[in-house]
Amino acid sequence: MLEAEIERDAMAMFKKKQQEKIEGLTGYFEFMRLDFPAQVYFEGEMYSTAAHAYNAARTQDPLSRRRIQKAPTLQEMYNVARTIVDDDGWI
Repeated sequence: MLEAEIERDAMAMFKKKQQEKIEGLTGYFEFMRLDFPAQVYFEGEMYSTAAHAYNAARTQDPLSRRRIQKAPTLQEMYNVARTIVDDDGWI
């Protein structure tokens, strides 16, 4: 009974949010940001954000990937990512 109520309430909230114009990736939509904390699995490794995984994907160099993966802050990760020369074929 409680599960049905929770699901009904969640669906109502979802339908309401579908009708809203997204003005920015804040509040309810913050989870869509690349820098939102979320475990991302990429090629056998876990990254702390989608931004970490995305930047690691830019290179095949294991040392660069590890430095990106282990960067404790986004700023440090971006500092490492700036040093990467994109692999051939990188979009």
